[in-house]
Amino acid sequence: MASPESITSFVQFLGLSAAIGGGIGGGISTLINYLVNIRDFKKKNKIRIAEEKIELYSYIIFQLDRMRFAWYALEKNQGNNPEDSEYEHFVYPEGDNKEFIKEMEKRLEKGYHLFEQEIMKEWAYISILFNHPSSIPKIPAFRRKVIEEYNNKIIPEYQKLTGYELQKKL
Repeated sequence: MASPESITSFVQFLGLSAAIGGGIGGGISTLINYLVNIRDFKKKNKIRIAEEKIELYSYIIFQLDRMRFAWYALEKNQGNNPEDSEYEHFVYPEGDNKEFIKEMEKRLEKGYHLFEQEIMKEWAYISILFNHPSSIPKIPAFRRKVIEEYNNKIIPEYQKLTGYELQKKL
């Protein structure tokens, strides 16, 4: 039979071992939880930024397509039969230009951190010289750059982060 002192020592040893084991296990658990939460936070932040880009770029593409479709409608209304190859023309009915530029500037100012510098440079040229003939060839090129950025960078990044597929723009 074991002596009471040895039993007491053994119980104390077990208690100390459990405390140390629990502390280490709890510390490891806390560290893993922290790392998972940080990774989750970063992913959610990336998704939020991608969604903001989608919203901004979609708005710009919508406005540019609206200009293309307006040109097409005006051509059809005048009895012309525009070809698809001529679909690179952009127009706003009289008076809408200033409102369009103002709204675009407001949106771009809010989302400037989301916008590629080269695309912003193109927009500055177009918006300053909107009614000048030299800006006309810049508008289709601007639209193509915006769509290229949207289709080739923003959408794939969003799909990778979320698993959701979004429609690419033509």
